Amino acid sequence: MEVVAVSNSSSRRPANRYGSDRIRPGLLPGLLGAAAAIAGLWANGTEWMITVLFAVSILAAVLLVFCVQAVRSRPSSATARRFPSPSTSSDRKLVPVLCGVLLVIVVIVYNPIAPLVLTATGTAWQVGQVATGALLFATGVLVTTPAPER
Repeated sequence: MEVVAVSNSSSRRPANRYGSDRIRPGLLPGLLGAAAAIAGLWANGTEWMITVLFAVSILAAVLLVFCVQAVRSRPSSATARRFPSPSTSSDRKLVPVLCGVLLVIVVIVYNPIAPLVLTATGTAWQVGQVATGALLFATGVLVTTPAPER
C-alpha cells in the first residue's frame, strides 16, 4: 500500500479561511464582569456587595490591560499584506482607547478599598450597574489583540 502526499496547495480554499490572526483575550473577563455587575443589582444593600465590588473592579482592571495591549500592538507587515484592512490604524485603535477611558472610571467607582458606592441605592445606581455590565461585555467582544506567534 502506497501513501500519497496530500497538499492543500492545489485546493481552492481561500488563504484567510480561518479569519484574521487577531484574538479576543478579554472575552471571558468581560462576560464574568458583566455577570458580576448584573449580580450587583441583587446584592445591593447586602454583605455580598463587597464581593461584587471586588469582582467588577478586578475584571475591569484586567480588561484595561487588554485595552492597553490592543492600542500598543501593531500588525506585522506579513499580516498587513495577507489581510488588508479598509480601516486605518487610528480607526481600529479608537475603540480600545474609548473602552479604556470608561474602564478607568469603572475601576475607580467600584474600588473596594475606598468604597464610594456601598450605600448607593436608587434607580440611577441600578441603571449604572446595567451600563457597567454592558460596557464590560462590549469591551470583551470588541477589543482584539494580535495572536501570539507559534
